[in-house]
Amino acid sequence: MSVAAVDYETVAAHVKRALAAAFGPNAAVDTSRANEDRVFVVIASDRFNGLTPKQKQKRVWAVLRKQLGEIATRVSLAIVYGTDELM
Repeated sequence: MSVAAVDYETVAAHVKRALAAAFGPNAAVDTSRANEDRVFVVIASDRFNGLTPKQKQKRVWAVLRKQLGEIATRVSLAIVYGTDELM
């Protein structure tokens, strides 16, 4: 599938599926439209508890790149929280 032909809804659905599968059924994953077909992602999971911001980003981006391939380039921003940061 050509990345140019992928719309926001398709990218968002792929992102949500990939991150929920990787970070567990209790992960909260939300997406919003950045511009045109770009996606912003917010994810919270207990699997990020105790990790540094850099470690959390690395884990999220590794999943996106591995699961989505070139489509991952449509993700503009990932904000990542451990559940311990939300209380």
